[in-house]
Amino acid sequence: IWNGRLPSVKHLKAYGCLAYAHLPYQGRGKLEPRARICTFVDYSSQTKGYRLWDSNKKEIIQTKHVRF
Repeated sequence: IWNGRLPSVKHLKAYGCLAYAHLPYQGRGKLEPRARICTFVDYSSQTKGYRLWDSNKKEIIQTKHVRF
């Protein structure tokens, strides 16, 4: 705004959108899926990342390794 350019909003996501949370290689087997399908809930206030709802496990996870 101060230099005549609009701020970038690329990092902002719509609440409730579909997200894929990446699973680390150490926590999965060779033939297991690489990501979990989740729903975007919120931005994490404790870490630089996102809070996602995993409907299969009925839990909220925090991660920065997400693909929308």
